[in-house]
Amino acid sequence: MSVAARLRRERRTGTQGSDSFSGRWHRLVEPGQDGLPTARVLLWFPLLVLLVFAVAVLTGVSGSSMGMWHLLMQGTPDPNVIAGEPRPIRQDEWMVQGSWLLSQASQGFPTINHVFPGGQNATLMNDVPTWDWSTALRPHLWGPLVLGLDEGVAWRWWFPAAAMIAAAYAFVVSMLPRRPVLGAMLALAVLFQPFVQWWWMPVLTLALAFAFTTMTAVVWAMRSTRRASIVGWALLASFSAVTMAMSIYPPFILAVAYPVVAFALGLALCRWRNDGMSGRRVLRRLLPLAAGGVAAVAVMVVWLLTRRDAVEAMLNTIYPGKRSVPPGTGTTADLVGLLSGPFQQALTVRNVEGLGTNQSTASTPLVLSLFLVLPMLWLLVARWRARREVDWLVLALVAVQVFVLAFMFVPGWDDVARLFLLDRAQVTRMRASFVPLLVMSFVVVVHRVGEGSRVPWAVAVPSAAVVPLAGLWVWRWLENVDSPVVPSWYALALIVLLALAVLLVVRGRGTLAGAVVLLTSLVIGSGVNPLYKGVFDVRADTAVGREIAAIAEREPEGAWVGVGTKMAMSTVFASGVHGYSGVQTYPPMKMWEQIDPYGEGEQAWNRLAHIQWFAGRGDPRPRTVQGYADVVHVTFDSCAPFAQRYVSYVLVDGPDPGQRCLRELNRFDEGMTGSMGIYEVLPR
Repeated sequence: MSVAARLRRERRTGTQGSDSFSGRWHRLVEPGQDGLPTARVLLWFPLLVLLVFAVAVLTGVSGSSMGMWHLLMQGTPDPNVIAGEPRPIRQDEWMVQGSWLLSQASQGFPTINHVFPGGQNATLMNDVPTWDWSTALRPHLWGPLVLGLDEGVAWRWWFPAAAMIAAAYAFVVSMLPRRPVLGAMLALAVLFQPFVQWWWMPVLTLALAFAFTTMTAVVWAMRSTRRASIVGWALLASFSAVTMAMSIYPPFILAVAYPVVAFALGLALCRWRNDGMSGRRVLRRLLPLAAGGVAAVAVMVVWLLTRRDAVEAMLNTIYPGKRSVPPGTGTTADLVGLLSGPFQQALTVRNVEGLGTNQSTASTPLVLSLFLVLPMLWLLVARWRARREVDWLVLALVAVQVFVLAFMFVPGWDDVARLFLLDRAQVTRMRASFVPLLVMSFVVVVHRVGEGSRVPWAVAVPSAAVVPLAGLWVWRWLENVDSPVVPSWYALALIVLLALAVLLVVRGRGTLAGAVVLLTSLVIGSGVNPLYKGVFDVRADTAVGREIAAIAEREPEGAWVGVGTKMAMSTVFASGVHGYSGVQTYPPMKMWEQIDPYGEGEQAWNRLAHIQWFAGRGDPRPRTVQGYADVVHVTFDSCAPFAQRYVSYVLVDGPDPGQRCLRELNRFDEGMTGSMGIYEVLPR
């Protein structure tokens, strides 16, 4: 008898041989009595991720774009770039957070960074390491403190991503315990979403890790028969909530919080209203998770109170403290950008026209969940007809997408949106919601179809057809604005793949659909960030940095100003010397009392901002830059009273500023303009 005939007979009689591959696989992935995955299914992939993480850290390899420092300072590509290319648009990572990291290292990782007069609390924003008690709750910051900069930066880069991948996998196999391969594919698809790649910083990856960890904790709370497992997952969710919250970036926190809340409510209602579990028992099972949430809030209250002055200063800033975004500010261009997943390959060659103002704002995840709304509505109707009950989980996933889209594109409900804190979000940042929604909708539809809720071809085909229709609309819109993004054969192929994925999901072919989603994600998301070894340390790797260090050692109290480009600004701050140039997370009042003693420019400088100086005449005049809420330009005159009283040295990126109160000490063939000079301020 042939193998095929024997397998057909075994399937027909239900007597598959125990030694067959399918039999062994079935035993391997068989869930426990509570329907949850066994330890081997739950742990194999996270352990593999841990192994890759360890190798990356030990070799000091990250995805940082710090190679831009080398390119701009020395004019040649950084030899430490192993693959890919550093991205200028990632300057919040390589310039802002990079200069903060080096500045902290220069000072021994203090809680208060003392570059600016008056200092700034380094535990707020920027995710830089400090020797503060709260760092114990921020494991992604441990690396630089104990491993050194090269390995420490790799640790900081990969830890949040590893947590995100492991949590996404755990969520999938908690919902579908017999699908570990699907879990691994969807977790990797999350990693390679273009939105994740272009916005990659702890503020995003930690938020996504929190989302998947918390949803996994909800699944175990609703299904597990082991109290220890319920409590363990609740503790993990609580810890991840604190770690995420200490990064203080409301747009991404809100973007993931609402899908998580929708999932928790939907699953709890299903257990209560549909599965016969009493309401009291549902609440009792959620009690450890609620207690963990209360504990997380208590920790955050203590954390905020112990740095109250800095928090108040941040909240009182014009930007971002008092920024308020009304609902419905999204435009047609924003909708095009949201649906432009198949066109995202263009961003790697810097084609963004028609999709956004830059690669980050143009990026989007694959909005698979939107294309699954029609099948989910069918599942709702079919369940009601068959059982006269509401599928609360499916309903919650549809409702939360309507809620997110309403904030993006429907104006006129400002007071309600403010009640939900949505005025602290932004349209482009809210696209982060569709990363967890991609996985949630995929898994729930596959789960429901696996339970026997078949989606007919009459629904499946139109659902898949929506993908090319949306792609065609995006294509035509881009053509009308003469965008160089089209024509794109990549986009055509990826539109077909995404439509195929939708069709496979609604027909219950989850593993094959997961492979298609992963392939699509790899094509549009891989290659965004480079592989980079070590750290470009401007203090030691440039002649100008070494000279600044030497001068600072001779005269540690001398204060500096960087004049000209952002590289002058960042070099001063990264060197850790006392000065007035760098990125402030909130305005140090002592510094601004010296620069602007009468407070005439407070509207300009009371913000999170790059403090960038330019040669001019007279007293410093702070001013904002149109279109850039986080940039402050200030006039520098070496003969003015401010410079005469407070400034000792000036780093100029560019030609001699021609001020009679400056004496050039040295000049270097480095910097964005090709020449940097160090000057001493002379008495007038």
